[in-house]
Amino acid sequence: MNRKVLAILGAAAFNVAATPSPTSCIADTLYQEARGANAEELAMVGNTIINWHKRTGTAICKVTKTGYHQRRPPATEHHLYEHIAVGVVSGQIRDLTRGADHFNEGRRPAWPGKITRQTRRFVFYRLADSR
Repeated sequence: MNRKVLAILGAAAFNVAATPSPTSCIADTLYQEARGANAEELAMVGNTIINWHKRTGTAICKVTKTGYHQRRPPATEHHLYEHIAVGVVSGQIRDLTRGADHFNEGRRPAWPGKITRQTRRFVFYRLADSR
């Protein structure tokens, strides 16, 4: 098909979601940013995304910059990331980060912020101007 036809038909013609759901955006980000982490750490990364969303009002898929990574979890692992994402989005998994709106692997970066939680792999923190 040529590009003009594709543009007219849009994603719906190919049974592809035109806009990803917040759950799928978080699941994909968990895979990209925290692949190999334990379930608690995965939930904490998801909590951080939700906290930033609540703090700024930015849409979850914009927070995660979905479309930037393009890599999705393999089918054999997708259920884990999706399950945690559903729990975080629905509120069934409580905020384990104590309000963190940022995280880094390893150590906290130089910019100001209050560390709220640490694991072996991640540092979770809230920027200085966050509530």
